[in-house]
Parts: sequence; C-alpha cells; structure tokens
Amino acid sequence: MEVVNKNLGDYNTRWRQWVLKAKDLDADCTQDVPLVREDGKENNMLIFQVKQGHCAAPTPACSEGMIQNLALDNCKCEAMPAVTGKLVDLSKSTETAFAFQFGEVITVRQWAEADGMNKWTNPTSEAMLKEWLKCFTFDLNSKNGKAHYDSRFIQVELIAAVGDCRTEIVRTNRLDTTETQTLIAQVWPEKAPELKHKVFNLDVEPMVKDFEVEAGSTFFVQLEEFKHFPNGFAWAEPTVEFKCAKVISKNFGEYNSGYRVWMMEAKTDLCQEEIFLRRPEGWPATMGPKQVLINVNVVSKKCEKACEVGKKYTSPTSCDCIEVETKVPVGQLFVAHDIAVGATVRVMLDMKTPATS
Repeated sequence: MEVVNKNLGDYNTRWRQWVLKAKDLDADCTQDVPLVREDGKENNMLIFQVKQGHCAAPTPACSEGMIQNLALDNCKCEAMPAVTGKLVDLSKSTETAFAFQFGEVITVRQWAEADGMNKWTNPTSEAMLKEWLKCFTFDLNSKNGKAHYDSRFIQVELIAAVGDCRTEIVRTNRLDTTETQTLIAQVWPEKAPELKHKVFNLDVEPMVKDFEVEAGSTFFVQLEEFKHFPNGFAWAEPTVEFKCAKVISKNFGEYNSGYRVWMMEAKTDLCQEEIFLRRPEGWPATMGPKQVLINVNVVSKKCEKACEVGKKYTSPTSCDCIEVETKVPVGQLFVAHDIAVGATVRVMLDMKTPATS
C-alpha cells in the first residue's frame, strides 16, 4: 500500500483519516500493518489484501436503487443502503436551499468524483460540523445503519431536531478554491404563532386588502415563508411611516424562519390611509403582482351597548357614555319631544338681537 494523505480533511481534533492507494503489482499481495497506541499499551493489526483485476461494469447496468459491489469475489449489483424519510442527494440536486418539518427524518447522500474524492470540502473540525448541522441530530456510526461510507458515496441519516432553526453551509471546491457553494438548511417552527388580537394574514387566499381596526387596538400582520420557499417572504417590509398606526415589533415572536409577524397599534383617532406593499428584491416575476394596495381604516371601538338617548361615547376608543349638551341656536325653535328627558339644555342668547317672547 502507498500512503497518499496522512490527514484527509486537515482535521485538528477528533478525526484522523489516511488515504491509501493499492500499488499496481504483478501478483496478489498481502500486507500486515501494526497499529500501536502512543502509550504502547495496546496494539492491533491491519491486514491489507490486494488482488489482481477489477470488477467489470455489470451487464446489464445496475437498475435504479442498485449499486455494484466492488469486492472481487462478488461484483454483483446489490441494493443501495436503505433511505429513511426524504432523500437529499447533494450531487444530483440543483437545489441549494432545503427546508424540513420539525421532527422530520432526512437521508443525505453525496457522491464522489471520478478520483474517489468529494468535489466540495467537508468540515475540518468537530466544531464546524456541529455548526453546519446545528438544526439536526445525527449519528456517524456506520455499524448501526445510520451512516454509510463507500469509495463512491457517503450517506448519513439526519433528524430535524431544532425547530425554527436556520443554518448556512459554505463549501469550497476542492480543485478550485475560488469557487464556493452555499447550502441553506432550515427547520420550520414547531407551531404557528399564538396571536390574541386581530390578525391579517397576507398569505391567505383571497388576500385581505382592507384592514379595519378599532381605534387604539393592537393588531398583527402575518407572513408565512414556507408557502413560497425557497423564495423567502412574499412581501417586503414597508419603508414608509404609517399615518394611522405605529409599529410595535417588526418580528413579534422573534422567528428565525417560517413566520414574520408585525405587531401594530392603531392610532386613537379615526383615520384612513393607503399603503403599497411591494415584493422583495429578486422576487420571480411570474409569482403574482409586484405590488398591492392596502387600505387601513381606523374606526371607533365597537361597544356591546349603545349609549342612552341624550348621551354619547367619550372618545373613539371608549365605551363610556357622557351626556350630550344640546345647543339651541338663535332663532331656532325646539319642540319638547326633540329634547330627551333629563338632558341638559344650553340656551344661547345673542345680546345684540332684542329678545322676543
């Protein structure tokens, strides 16, 4: 055997990987390689057997879901390792963004290049691996079937274990370090926002474009990213200042993925305004209009009981009633039934005009 690389991946901790290449000899070869711990207390033996020949390509070719066993005493087509849940084949997929439900099981597969090496770099430390896969739990032990390693591909089972989680994986081309690839993986929140006030969902069809809210009330505007993945949220945050309401929070619930909730409070005065909502930069032109007009109408608080005759609400935000002062303009005669019993009547006299009986 010939040692090609003594530390594949340039790991600083946890792993050490050697790349060995079988020599092209004229006869079969067996080599014993002793492994000794640094303290010298334990040792083991690696036995390498190099046989002449190779497995010829199967005829007919292995069918879908099958792969050739490269052992010289076999060379037959056999089933690929079992896939649990959704298969994400990073080598064959053109997608670079992936989203999963909380608790979903995923099988990730990566094929090697013709030289037996991966095109894209893998994590160079345990810390980097944990950061890349911070939204998932995984087991890299091939003995329990959760992972599989072959000279042609690797396969690992992941579980989306952290809800409302997003991670970006930046990989570098092994042969061209100026080329990078960014993979985005996110796990949707475990449950939808629990909002106790009025909610206007911009991703419900037909879209609600008339926002009627009570003066002084709290209301929410909700967007749902997963309905448009991988394009993100369908509407950009308005850049204008609202006339009839003020923004309390631009990300109520502090979501990392899945939802964006604007918490707003209506002004205490009656008010009307029109607001244009626009698509975010880069939004596909084929996915709906570029902008929509939203009408905001702040109305008086809806009270269970109306005020008695001769009384009115103290303000648009209150259900408290006060007596109405009835003003009688000069020269206008009010008959008795026009004035409620117990109402206060203010009589205005114009001193410049002589009073008449």
